[in-house]
Amino acid sequence: MTTPAEPPTVRTTCAIVGGGPAGLVLGLLLARAGVAVTVLEKHADFLRDFRGDTVHPTTLALLDDLGLFDRFEAIPHSRVTHVDLPDPEVTGVTWEKGRVAIGIPRDGYIQVAQLGPKGADDAVRARGLDAFRADAAQLFPEAVTGVTGIGSMADVKHLDVRLDRLRRWHAPGVLCIGDAAHAMSPVGGVGINLAVQDAVAAASILAPLLRSGGASGRAEARALARIQRRRMVPTVVIQGMQRILHAALIMPAIRGRDLRPPSWVVKVVRQVPWLSALPALAVGVGPRPERAPRWARRPS
Repeated sequence: MTTPAEPPTVRTTCAIVGGGPAGLVLGLLLARAGVAVTVLEKHADFLRDFRGDTVHPTTLALLDDLGLFDRFEAIPHSRVTHVDLPDPEVTGVTWEKGRVAIGIPRDGYIQVAQLGPKGADDAVRARGLDAFRADAAQLFPEAVTGVTGIGSMADVKHLDVRLDRLRRWHAPGVLCIGDAAHAMSPVGGVGINLAVQDAVAAASILAPLLRSGGASGRAEARALARIQRRRMVPTVVIQGMQRILHAALIMPAIRGRDLRPPSWVVKVVRQVPWLSALPALAVGVGPRPERAPRWARRPS
């Protein structure tokens, strides 16, 4: 009888639990700072039913700073140069009698996300597969051929949207960033980008401390609190924007109201065209954008 081999013992200066955007970027930056770092991830791949993949200008600038932009550019992706509401031909958004769907272009197929109020998932599943296929084809005709590939309602995934954050992100020896510190709504596709920004701020503050290896508990506590203070304001501001969008756009659309902006808003934007760039700036750049520290930068 053979006894199972003992798992190897790994010693490291910093252990990162979770290989998501925040964890991997933090690991890369700390490694470039000369810190011994280990990233722990239970999944063997990056395939998920729901995953953030909207990359904003701040993240693109970071990839360029790190010398990774050319490799990123080679990955198949779609570019969004402008968004016009409520034109479904441009946005990939359709709505009809309180039903709202968003088409997300993937490599070789379209992923369709249908929005609904809390608690609606059970009712959708109770109607059965045929009804779901018919509704999906009617609401999003571009996906009419793809819905036949849905074998059962088990293939239809449910995402329960939450919007919250921790009051305290840290404890002795522990720091939460990204989704571990703040759950974001999919609105605006900000989650992955905010997580990356958290990682850059954390690496900038923690790298000198971890590299020295002799920091006291008090110095560590100050550094962790400083990271939370630095990233809390952007988190609060962006979550506030998302709550406004939920109240002003998402819920009215689900309740069957018109998505068109008020006439006075249209008039103001037409008179002052540059105002139309403010929403994109707020979402794509956001408050307090982070840049890679100089010691982590590489030429592309």
